[in-house]
Amino acid sequence: MYNRIFDHNWDFKTADTKEFTHCYHAYPAMMIPQVARTLIEQFAPKDKCDLLFDPYMGSGTSLVEASLKGINSIVPISIPWLN
Repeated sequence: MYNRIFDHNWDFKTADTKEFTHCYHAYPAMMIPQVARTLIEQFAPKDKCDLLFDPYMGSGTSLVEASLKGINSIVPISIPWLN
């Protein structure tokens, strides 16, 4: 099968998950900001990331984290009651 690797860098048990604007509303399946932040830090091209595309958006966690890093973000979502 595969060997499981335990990486404690992904352990956010003691992290403040309600920092910045992440506490404004309850969302049942919210990605905690530390996950989005870590993904951006580890996988965004260094000094080349100008735009984050989030096709699902959810509660906007990745958009907030991108903004905090100075990265623009877009979502391809149409909200009928805003049109």
